[in-house]
Amino acid sequence: GWGSSFGAIKEAVDLLREENHDVGCLHFSDLWPFPGEAARSAIGDKEVFSVEQNATGQFRDLLRGQTGIAAAGSILKYDGRPLFAREIAAQWKKLTGKSHG
Repeated sequence: GWGSSFGAIKEAVDLLREENHDVGCLHFSDLWPFPGEAARSAIGDKEVFSVEQNATGQFRDLLRGQTGIAAAGSILKYDGRPLFAREIAAQWKKLTGKSHG
């Protein structure tokens, strides 16, 4: 994630870990110049899901363009309201098909 989504993403990670899901988060505060090497190193071979407050997955596309890493899925919210941790966790479970860790 990036920008103001950090708090909700971190809280969602905590909720999912409480259910024994092996998840983590990577947050970017600066997008340009894009820290491609650092991103590739931190992500490694882990599965990536993009969490964003826009309709088109702008960060997902930037990540793919700068690193070659394609997100396995996107959690997008674009109705003008903030992201909430429970929404993120529920969408992640839906995308992965994992209801329990």
